[in-house]
Amino acid sequence: MPIHRMSLEGDIFVAKAVGYLEDPDLRLWANALRNYAESGSVPLGAVMDMAEVNRVAPTAAKVLGELLKSPNVGGVGIIISDAMLTQNAKIVDKMSELNGVRMFSNWDEALRFVQARLTVPVTMGGWGTMNVSQFSSRSFASAY
Repeated sequence: MPIHRMSLEGDIFVAKAVGYLEDPDLRLWANALRNYAESGSVPLGAVMDMAEVNRVAPTAAKVLGELLKSPNVGGVGIIISDAMLTQNAKIVDKMSELNGVRMFSNWDEALRFVQARLTVPVTMGGWGTMNVSQFSSRSFASAY
């Protein structure tokens, strides 16, 4: 199975995928994340390591879009390699256009993104990211 590990670590749902990531595997992962998120009292984020994936099902963006409609899913950080990006450019582009999904080259950046999405509530019923701008010695945070 292309998704080797799925585990909940605090408020982050972690997964590692390799090889060909097919639609049933994506839906299995999305359903597991949705079930954890809906059974808990706090929103969850997800980090999926897809650096060793060589092909992604064309329905990946659709599955992610459906997942992000869940009010308790705050964001998804996806780790990709240059080779994966090159081989799946159209699909990666569609996934990265989704609000709440970002692509990264390493674990730390993906984790920071997801944690930021979980820490700033937005009054419109969703969860936003936090931007911090530094001016002089003050920091101003804005959510969107």
